Amino acid sequence: ELILDAEGAGASFADWDQDAAAVEKEHWKANTHVTAILIKERAAAAAEAWGEPTAEQWEWSGRRGDGVTFTAAALGRYLVHDLLHHLHDVDA
Repeated sequence: ELILDAEGAGASFADWDQDAAAVEKEHWKANTHVTAILIKERAAAAAEAWGEPTAEQWEWSGRRGDGVTFTAAALGRYLVHDLLHHLHDVDA
């Protein structure tokens, strides 16, 4: 959404440390059944959101606060990877 809203001018994203977030939110205490449901819900929402970009919009960029740049397509691939990774974490 941020990338599309920037209309090709380059979106800015705040820094985010996934390891610090996991510690802060105590992810290791999460109920695996609830987590699996949340992942499925968020995957459905992501699929709807990722249906919005058109041809050239997939190459529009974003930049994290630490200077790392990525395209909408790269962010989408990372999201799919992360959802699959965490679904594997809770698959019993």
